[in-house]
Amino acid sequence: MNLDELLTGYHDGALVAIAYGENDEPIAFQRYATAGEGISLDAMRRAPGGPNGVNERLIVEMIEYAAKQGAGVVSLNFAAFRELLDSEDRKAVEKVGYKALHLLDPLIAVESLYLFDKKFRPAYRPRSVVFRSWFDIAWLAAALLTLEFGRTRPAARAEDAIAHPAGQFEHH
Repeated sequence: MNLDELLTGYHDGALVAIAYGENDEPIAFQRYATAGEGISLDAMRRAPGGPNGVNERLIVEMIEYAAKQGAGVVSLNFAAFRELLDSEDRKAVEKVGYKALHLLDPLIAVESLYLFDKKFRPAYRPRSVVFRSWFDIAWLAAALLTLEFGRTRPAARAEDAIAHPAGQFEHH
């Protein structure tokens, strides 16, 4: 996720789904990256006060569009720690892990992403992170957070920011 430069057209092949309100003003949009035989949700924004369910509606419409185009996979948000979040009978170590996971909620609400994705009954593909030693965890966490929140290119010039104002949409 997060190709950055959301509405600049910098990433060729990206698909954008836009929802319009009753007054024909955009109220939400999603951008998908095309990759091989599938598409992957990159960004999802909704205007403050936009109706609940608009993102779900856009996803359903994108899934239908992708099927018509022959796309084999529609990938949504990355739902990390699914087994931990699915578990209802957590052992002591899992309880500690669950609480630690929620320490990151101000930055990235992992459980909220998981619950959002779960609505679509996805087929999960397990992913693993391999590291040499538990001492590498801090470096690994820093690298993963950089990938999630870091910029891939220099910030836009001030005149670009004025021509393409950001902040009209909130992330959900």
